[in-house]
Formats: sequence, C-alpha cells, structure tokens
Amino acid sequence: MNGIRLYRTGALALFVALVALIASSGGGTTAELPRILSISPDAQEWTTFKARFVRPDGRVVDTYNGDVSHTESQGFGMLFAVAFDDRETFERIWTWTDANLRWEGTWLHAWRYVPGNATPVPDANNATDGDLFIAWALARAAQRWHEPLYAEAARRIARDVRRLLVTEVGGRVVLLPGFNGFETGERVTVNLSYYVFPAIEAIIGIDPAPVWSSVRRDGLELIEDARFGHWGLSPDWLQIAPTGEIRPAADRPARFGYDAVRIPLYLVWAGLGTPERLRLYRGFWQEHWQEKRQPGWASLDGRSVAPYEASNGLRSIGLIVDVAMGGGWSGEALPGITAQDDYYSASLILLSRIAVADLLRQSGTRGL
Repeated sequence: MNGIRLYRTGALALFVALVALIASSGGGTTAELPRILSISPDAQEWTTFKARFVRPDGRVVDTYNGDVSHTESQGFGMLFAVAFDDRETFERIWTWTDANLRWEGTWLHAWRYVPGNATPVPDANNATDGDLFIAWALARAAQRWHEPLYAEAARRIARDVRRLLVTEVGGRVVLLPGFNGFETGERVTVNLSYYVFPAIEAIIGIDPAPVWSSVRRDGLELIEDARFGHWGLSPDWLQIAPTGEIRPAADRPARFGYDAVRIPLYLVWAGLGTPERLRLYRGFWQEHWQEKRQPGWASLDGRSVAPYEASNGLRSIGLIVDVAMGGGWSGEALPGITAQDDYYSASLILLSRIAVADLLRQSGTRGL
C-alpha cells in the first residue's frame, strides 16, 4: 500500500489501512472497529471530554493554561458537539461564545477569556483559526439540524475573516493569524496551522468569494515551500518579507511544535494530503519511532528535540499521517482520551477521530 494518494476518493484506502493496522497490531478485529473508532451520539470519548472540559454555561476550558477559554476551545467544542449529534451542548457553547467573545459590530471573536479577571477579555484581538473553527462548526450544525440561523452566522463570520484577515505579501495571498500585530513594513507573520483546510473547503461553499481559492492555493504553496531544519519541517510561526523571502519567525522559537503538528492532520482531512506534502512529517516521526518514541517538538535550527514524549493527541496525528501514506507506524491503535490527557491532547484525539469518520463518510464506507 505504499504511496497511497489520499484525495477525497482515497478515504476507502485509509479505512482499509486502519483495519489492517489495528487488526495486525492486536488492537482489535474488524468487528471491533466501531468500539475503537466510535463516532456516535453517546461515544465515551465525547462524554469524557464534556465532563472534564465543558462547563455548564458552555465555556470550554483549557486545563493546561489555568482554565482559560479561547476561540479555539469554543470552536473545537462546537465541532465535537455537532459530530456527536449533541445539539443541547452545541447551543450552550455557541451561546456563551457569542455573548462573551464576539466583537461589537463584527462577527469576529476575541481570542481569550480569563475567568476571575476584572477584565475577563484582556486582549480583544482575534485568533483566525478559532474563528474558522466556529464558522465551520456552525455550517456543519446548519446542515445536520436544518437550522438556517446557524448557516447565516457561519456566512457572516466567513465574510469578516475574508474582509479583515486576508492580505497580500511577497506575491502571495495570506491569512493573518489575527487582526492586530502580525503586519509590519518589514514582514508579515503567519501561522500555517491556522490554515484549517477542511474548514476553508466548507467556507468556500457558504461564502463563494474568489479570494478563498487564492487563500487555499497560496497556503498550500507556503506549506510546500516553508521546510526548514534537518528534517525539513514546518515552523509554528513563519515570517514573509515583501520580497517573498520566508523564514521561521525571528521573535519566536524556531520549532515544529504544538501548532505546526496540526498541519498534516488538516491536509489529510481536507483530502489534500499528497505523499509529497506528507512525506517529511512522516520521515521525522518514523526516525524517532525506530527509537520507540515520539518527541513533543523538533528544533528547526539544529537537531534537538523535546526531552519529553508527545501527548496522545500528537501521536494520533502521527498515526493518521503514516496510515495515509501506507505505512505500518508503531503498531498502536488510535489513542483514546486518558486521565493524563489535558484539554489540548484530548482535543487532538477527538479531531483525529472525527477526521477519520468524515473520510469514511465521504468514501461511502459503512461500519463506523
């Protein structure tokens, strides 16, 4: 199965590879796949996530960062609620988000909420990936529950992202990470993990402005061009000069870390995970799997790696990428949420499972 090309029509190949991987590793038989990769209304993974990270008022908390909330957590929670057909929780999360984070006069949202602060929203800047996730979740909710109000909210968010967060630099159309602080006369800073390609695919359908196709095209080109360090990996943060020169952002650690690790997941999920786009991520992970480990990050200005192991969430992404490329990985089944997983790791686990479910659905495969 070497060289599987995972476009939309390749979802069945991914399913077959997952079946073979899980069965051959002792992780279960084909009949047990619904238990191992369950995406159903009462799935235990969603029940666990809600109990640990969703407050009764609809605020989704980041337990690693002092129980703050941000548009990423709210967007993730909304997306998960739709995937598990939990409209009541979706409504609570969306209502809290809209009431507490939305900018007056726009449909963008302040990126962080700090409970207990005199000013719980200390920084009104937005985070573009959070707004994309919120819009995408609303669009999926509109389709699942036939609610036009959700569709209209999704369109308005998409319109404001397009209107306020897309710019040109160095001959490329780029997506700004936020409204303020990412453009100077010398450079524009972008975060390639904010190109949530499956969300962009959905947004093209609800806000069919030509610039979205340019954002997608130039974002893919940036991912292909922005390869640095010994392993040729994507940086968490990238700066682009007016001349077109690209390099890891000078004011942040030059790492393939907790942001950039999401890039290959979004590529696979959107059906854009060609072997050429995925091979360097897989190569880095394979090199360390031979040592029976997966580090949490890799330096892009040397060969140093994190002194600690990647979380289950990061391992989920590595597994999906390797299976998409036709590999055998380390013999693990897709991880589930454990007591050791914080908010971010648990979120990556659920994102990975929902991505697999979406790919199977697109292929017409049944059984999950």
